[in-house]
Amino acid sequence: MKRALILGLLCLVTAISAETPNLNFAQNLERFHHHYDLFIRAYAGCPKGAAFIEQCKPELGTFDYYEFNHAAREAGPLFGLK
Repeated sequence: MKRALILGLLCLVTAISAETPNLNFAQNLERFHHHYDLFIRAYAGCPKGAAFIEQCKPELGTFDYYEFNHAAREAGPLFGLK
């Protein structure tokens, strides 16, 4: 009985102290992931339709500044960066 009371109190405190959910989080995550995925694929030398890491050729990789800057810009609101 004592454990149930403590667990219930803990759940109540956690629910009260939780922040309101960010409804735009999924959209922000999707935009960030899109640019970050394109950047990492270019950096690792993966062809456009590569599904496995074995298809990537790191010696052919490039640093895509365009996608890097877009991913960095999208990371700001997602991770609370300034």
